[in-house]
Amino acid sequence: MSASPGLSLKQRVRQLVTTISLIGGTLTLLLFYLIGNATMEKHGRQTATMLADKTAEHIRTPIRRELALARKLSDSPLLKKWALQDRDPDLIHQALEELQSYARHFRDGSVFFIAAPSRRYYYFDDATPPTADPKYTLDPNSLQDIWYFNTMRRVGRDALNVNYDAVLNTTKVWINVIVHNNGHKVGLAGTGLDLGFFLNEVVDTGTPGVSAILFDREGKIQAHQNPDRVAINAKRAGNPIRGTMPDLLEDGVWTTMQESMDQGRLAPGEPILLAGPRFSPAKPISALVYLPELDWYALVRVDTGALLNWTDFAPLAVLLIGSVLIMLAALTWMMNRVVLSPLALLTASTRQIASGRYEPVAVTSHDEIGALGTSFNDMVATVRGHTENLESLIQERTAALEASRNALQARNSEIMDSIEYALTIQQTILPPEELLSDALEDHFLIWRPRDLVGGDFYAFQTTDQGWLLGVIDCTGHGIPGAFMSMAAHAALQHALATVSPTDPGRVMAAMNRIIRTSLHRDGNNLAQDSGLDMALCHYFRDTGTLCFAGARMDLFIDEEGRSRRIRGTGHSIGYRRSNPDAAFANHHIPAREETTFYLLTDGITDQAGGEKGFGFGRRRLLETIREYGDLPLLEQRQKLLDRIAAHQGSHPQRDDITMIGFRVGNAERTDTATPPRRSS
Repeated sequence: MSASPGLSLKQRVRQLVTTISLIGGTLTLLLFYLIGNATMEKHGRQTATMLADKTAEHIRTPIRRELALARKLSDSPLLKKWALQDRDPDLIHQALEELQSYARHFRDGSVFFIAAPSRRYYYFDDATPPTADPKYTLDPNSLQDIWYFNTMRRVGRDALNVNYDAVLNTTKVWINVIVHNNGHKVGLAGTGLDLGFFLNEVVDTGTPGVSAILFDREGKIQAHQNPDRVAINAKRAGNPIRGTMPDLLEDGVWTTMQESMDQGRLAPGEPILLAGPRFSPAKPISALVYLPELDWYALVRVDTGALLNWTDFAPLAVLLIGSVLIMLAALTWMMNRVVLSPLALLTASTRQIASGRYEPVAVTSHDEIGALGTSFNDMVATVRGHTENLESLIQERTAALEASRNALQARNSEIMDSIEYALTIQQTILPPEELLSDALEDHFLIWRPRDLVGGDFYAFQTTDQGWLLGVIDCTGHGIPGAFMSMAAHAALQHALATVSPTDPGRVMAAMNRIIRTSLHRDGNNLAQDSGLDMALCHYFRDTGTLCFAGARMDLFIDEEGRSRRIRGTGHSIGYRRSNPDAAFANHHIPAREETTFYLLTDGITDQAGGEKGFGFGRRRLLETIREYGDLPLLEQRQKLLDRIAAHQGSHPQRDDITMIGFRVGNAERTDTATPPRRSS
């Protein structure tokens, strides 16, 4: 649109706002109409799909439940035995009691059982008490009993038979399950389920604009809001309505629907949206779902016009139009208030600069544009001042940064001093090197906390019958882990004071109770849960055996090139979730001179490395032990450290690492020196 000549800026802006208002209003109404139609269609599709799925589950769930219970009934060892000897007086009473127990759990409260050798039919329900006498004996020449012989001949496991009872005016599903014994069919058991209640709930949706129909593969209607439409009722004399889907639908629709029915059989229980089956001049949205248990279909029809119509959107439309009008009015006022009037004043100021008077911009108002002029003048003065004082400002900032760096270095030094002192404290709970060397002449030790101090530690104590050795992995790393290790060491000493050290399993059970009691006194603090994994070994000097117990920690053994692992109990110690009465099994292993034992925490197997950052793993550990198992233990230690370092590469250490390898009963080896406690 071209502007009219001679119009002022204010007039042209108002003309532009009016044009934009008309175009925007038209587009808004069009968009509202399109969104409304799409919303109603989407809501209809979602409703149809949801109700079809709900209908299927409403019918299939009780059937599946009854079928599962009937299968369990058929697997009863007692009933299998009774099927072969159904007149055995010792079995009759027990079998009837078991059948009565199952009947109480079936929905209809009924149960039947047929013994195949004798063809005797037993049935009872709430109205028929159990009796040792059968209802009757099935006759292969009777048409009434032909269903049984067909079922036994054709069915492998179970079958469902839908039957309409004209006397009771209800539809029932009979669940028949074959009773197998050693690969032979020895009987038939099951129950009946009345579907009348479910069908009425399905078709009577109670929601305006929503209807449901149940029909079989041949198109015979099994349930409908209009009872005269049901196939059984349509057969009555004088009823002009035929109870089939082809008669209910328009010409050609049934053929199209059969294609969807074939698709539904490939995906039982999955709703399928239909292109447009119609029952009235309207075009509702319909969804079809296949019910494999009954070999039926459920068709749910949703009339979107009844669920949602344009009157439902009226308040939103009024709100939208009103909002647009108010927004346009506010825009016009703001343009005049904020832009047009201040712009005229700013134009006058620029004309003064054009005349050659280079003075600061004149600020004649206190609104946004006036603030802009003031800010510009302030910016000029600030730039001049910053240029003159730039060097002094840089020096001041440099001095401030240097002071901050010195403060950080001092603080870091204090923290490192504290951590090193914590290391000194933690080392006091570790056994002296001389004690290990005296008892374990042939051994090696790797103790490498992740953060100088950590939650791993090892324990050693001599006993009257030998010695006790343990490796403990506490929750946490660094200072928290070190504190936890102190608490765990105190709990171990307490346990050893009350329980014999020759029974590692009882020692660990006592520690579990002690730590749970001491660490979790506040039962409401669920966010904190600490505990530990550990392994304990007691060596019996007289018998030359090693007694091992583990809490989520294993014992690795290498003997003449064969490596194996003895698993510890799968319980941790001390955690809130730990069983306070957990038992830890003891394992007794002969300790020969050529046998090497290894205790270690998961810091080694979990150490990330390689190109993909995978853990070192138990398999790689066992391969390393087998490869270097014949070497002296100190040489083994170095090989292990080299192999771990090669795997780790540039990856950081992710956990505390502790490992002890030892041999017993061999005093002739020369590699008896013990490495430092902490290996770098």
